[in-house]
Amino acid sequence: MTRREQKTPVKKFAVFFRSYGIALGVIIGAMPVVTRAGGLLPGYQAVRDTLTFATSLLSLLAIAFLFGFRRHIGEAVFPVKPGSSISREQQKRRTKFGTATPIVLAIVAISGLVIYLVSLNLSIAEVAGANGARIKKESMEQILSGTSFVAIPFLSFICTGYTMMFFGAATAFVWGGLIEYTQGELGITDAQLMARPYVLMSRHDFKVVDDTSLPDSAPFFYFEWDPQSPQPAAHVTGPLCETHKRALKYEGKRGVSEHAWVCVNPDKKNDRHEFTLSHDSVTMQHMARAKADALLGERLRVV
Repeated sequence: MTRREQKTPVKKFAVFFRSYGIALGVIIGAMPVVTRAGGLLPGYQAVRDTLTFATSLLSLLAIAFLFGFRRHIGEAVFPVKPGSSISREQQKRRTKFGTATPIVLAIVAISGLVIYLVSLNLSIAEVAGANGARIKKESMEQILSGTSFVAIPFLSFICTGYTMMFFGAATAFVWGGLIEYTQGELGITDAQLMARPYVLMSRHDFKVVDDTSLPDSAPFFYFEWDPQSPQPAAHVTGPLCETHKRALKYEGKRGVSEHAWVCVNPDKKNDRHEFTLSHDSVTMQHMARAKADALLGERLRVV
């Protein structure tokens, strides 16, 4: 029997948890129980048990979900081997999954702590009917232990802040740990990432010839190619609105050689503008692909 075959399920599980971030995330997910037992955070006795259970349950369920999502995180952060060229869409996904999401989760945790402490302070002051700075420690402890569930002011803010604090911290640590885990599984070292960082593909913008009556709003495309590849291929994106740089949506045929296209603001569905082109989506994509291949061929011949 080989060494690999001798690994027990427990050992395999331990290998999976070798990244410090994952372990810390699980610990923080169970931290509400510890804080309750040790009295590390002030809180109302009437809601402490329920809030502790619900927060730990939510945090651990989120961690379990992230474990199932780990392949998507790995594919986004490490789309190809270090030193290779990546598209702008891949770069956006790397930034979103590798940098922006952990930062947002950390901000959620910090915001939760602030919301919890401020709401708790305001709540105690309202129950006492006095300025929070004038409440003695004995009075505060009596309020926290003696106030009933239905009489707690700002209860929703207190629960929201408490949950955000542990949920954000646990998922932030696990997210970072999963990035390290997938990096190790792919055999990518920190030295490789520093010595051979990812580089963006070369890009060329172009327009498909069209007899639109609104030339300023004619859609444009761009294609990207990997200059490091021995046989570069054009990766076409578009059509996009020249004014807003947003992807256009095909609305359908309106008449003979008249096809409606719209540029829609994803944040405001009513913010949209429409114009008429003489080609549908299939023809437009075919023309764009043909022109991109021709332009790429010209650039490669020049090089």
